[in-house]
Amino acid sequence: GMRFHVGKWYYIGNDRVLRQNLERFVHLHLADPKTRIALYGAGKHTQRLLKMGVIPPGQIRAIFDDLTPCEDIQGIPVLKPRMAAEIDFDILLVSSDSVWEDLVYKAQRWMPKGRKIENLYSDLQD
Repeated sequence: GMRFHVGKWYYIGNDRVLRQNLERFVHLHLADPKTRIALYGAGKHTQRLLKMGVIPPGQIRAIFDDLTPCEDIQGIPVLKPRMAAEIDFDILLVSSDSVWEDLVYKAQRWMPKGRKIENLYSDLQD
């Protein structure tokens, strides 16, 4: 038979738990108002994170994969990876758990050296 590991999907699908994870990330990484993050992802999950309004707009920029339409969300600029050099950020937050490795691989090709990569679901990684 087939086995499915579904525990992580609960965190992606449930807005209450998603908000808790985002608030935990903000508490751990954005205590200093000078810290800026770039949220990297694609699709509805990343859009949901932006719309929650947990991360102060002055501290966040969004970078969406090239397949995603590029429109500002909640007043937060949304850029393409090829435009990432135009912004200054300290931490790259990869928003997806299900395609984490793929997004990290892509990000390492365009992000400036010395930037830290974080995953909203890092405590859930195997």
